Amino acid sequence: MAAATSAGDLLRVPGLTPGEARRLGLLRRRLSRAAPGGGRRARLRAAIARLMARQVDRRRNWVEQTSTTLARSFV
Repeated sequence: MAAATSAGDLLRVPGLTPGEARRLGLLRRRLSRAAPGGGRRARLRAAIARLMARQVDRRRNWVEQTSTTLARSFV
């Protein structure tokens, strides 16, 4: 996802780092093999949720900071 300004600038939204994306893939594969209702499955789901929450927090922070910067600079 990205945003474009009227000046032609393309702003990229940050996501997970390459290491975090690799870990997310690993956790999802492990989750697919975990037995339903098991404690290991619950721990894996919690770890995946933490990574996804981190991604959401970064996006939300980027949107708030970028919108504030654009509002202040294009007046």
